[in-house]
Amino acid sequence: MLYLSISDLHIGRGRFLKNGEINILEDFEEDTALIEFINYFSTGQYLDLPVTLVLNGDILNLLQIDLGGVFPYIIDEKIVIAQIERVVHGHKEIFSALAQFLNRPNKRIIYIIGNHDAGLFFQRAKEAMWRLIHPSIQFEVFWVDNGIHFEHGHRFEDINYVPFHKLFVSGPGDVPILNLPWGGLFCIFALPLLKKDRPFIDRIRPVKTYVKWAIIHDFPYFIRLVVIFLKFL
Repeated sequence: MLYLSISDLHIGRGRFLKNGEINILEDFEEDTALIEFINYFSTGQYLDLPVTLVLNGDILNLLQIDLGGVFPYIIDEKIVIAQIERVVHGHKEIFSALAQFLNRPNKRIIYIIGNHDAGLFFQRAKEAMWRLIHPSIQFEVFWVDNGIHFEHGHRFEDINYVPFHKLFVSGPGDVPILNLPWGGLFCIFALPLLKKDRPFIDRIRPVKTYVKWAIIHDFPYFIRLVVIFLKFL
């Protein structure tokens, strides 16, 4: 058995918006490379070999998919399904490649749910993925096979962790909604505003060093960062 594990692709609704503008919230631009990777390990010498592709969390970036220009934070099943449909529409070739992968012999996909795609905990969201991609996709919170442990790891970060018994809370009209952690809410409320002026802001490490640098070299943006953060709190 060959195991392939990839994570944190943060696939959004596509590189371009309907009006032709660049989508600054799209983190994934390597569609061609990913498709080649998927096809390579399901054709040729790997065609009949058993291959398990583990999508190890945050494959979809559902936290930053707007609906009508609004980033919802009260997220129920209907909203998640609409977000999934937008992601699949924006990256049709990737999801077609995943479907073809599963249609070949001895191939399976294990999808570990992460913090950016926590909406997949909804049953109807899983059903949407089965309908749009393939009915054999197996969803897990963590997965162990042949002594190998696969997990996204966000439960080890307080800012991103929600206990499995509290994944949902009661929303308007007693409809179940996602119980989003602080990290998830930050990605919805603050990050889109911060990335308007600095699209790279979420890729800088360590953040503390950047904040110190911004105080000296980019003070107007530092003030904007502080204001947005305070509004978020």
